[in-house]
Amino acid sequence: SARMVDVLVHFPLPDTVRVTGLPGPRTERLYSLPELKISERIGGSARSIYLPGGGKCEADGADANDAIDQFLKSAGHKSFEGRVHLIESKFAYAIAALIITAVSLWAFVEYGIPELSKRAAFAMPSSISGSLDSEGLDLMDRILFDPSELDDDTKRRFTKLFAEMSHNLKNGPELWIEFRRGGGVGANAFALPSGTIVFTDELINMSKDDKEIIAIMAHEAGHVAGRHTLRMILQNSTVALLISTITGDLTSITALSSAIPTMLVQSKYSRRFETEADSYALEYMRQAGIERIHFANILERMSAEKRMGDDDNDMVNYLSSHPATKERVERFK
Repeated sequence: SARMVDVLVHFPLPDTVRVTGLPGPRTERLYSLPELKISERIGGSARSIYLPGGGKCEADGADANDAIDQFLKSAGHKSFEGRVHLIESKFAYAIAALIITAVSLWAFVEYGIPELSKRAAFAMPSSISGSLDSEGLDLMDRILFDPSELDDDTKRRFTKLFAEMSHNLKNGPELWIEFRRGGGVGANAFALPSGTIVFTDELINMSKDDKEIIAIMAHEAGHVAGRHTLRMILQNSTVALLISTITGDLTSITALSSAIPTMLVQSKYSRRFETEADSYALEYMRQAGIERIHFANILERMSAEKRMGDDDNDMVNYLSSHPATKERVERFK
């Protein structure tokens, strides 16, 4: 019966428990310690003694909990639960546990999630990241971009420069170029997860030297090579990241394509990602014999345009998603 009844529990011997007041003909029963399972002591909550056959005795009050502790001690039982209770009952231990928990959570967010996102990003098959590119670009075309108004000669010239840059990258990723009119996002370049790089008309028209655009191309290629866009999407989608990493079900994260426009336009790359992409561009420019001042020049021009722009515009431009602009400009001068 599941009906609750009052019983008395005695400890006549160091390894024996006697329960009296049980319903039925056998109102008293003896149990040896190995037959029983005794719950942990957690604060002042009632402890339970689990009996063979499914019965359970619940301790009534702190005195009963203390009696159980004394019984276990007299039986020579090395109780982990007793140590847990000791820790719980000490204020200093509780504060230490709180600090350890907070530090552990910070370490997981600061280091664990980025490392998991890196592993998941580099483990993702190219076919899946390619679908993220196409779906993400479709979304951006619907909500951000308009068709490019650049003339065909300009498109062909920069497409040729882009192809030459891609060909000259040592062990570089496979890249594709797209042109769009940026509208609200203004002068921008966006690297999609698997290698599609979008340049806005405004950015092309702002340049005063083709080498400036080549520098931006190399920088965005650095984001693709480091899987930065995909890693940022995964880091901002922690639940999906954990599921894909633990279960190996990488195909389930194709739904993340819906996060691409928001991430690219409104999120910030980490300082580490920016440094990596800048270093990638710097190395390419060194090998190609391109003066690095070209990158600094277009960054300064874009920064000046932002300062003159509409501060209420909710579309964040290229520089606002790339922190420490002044430091980056100094690096390329």
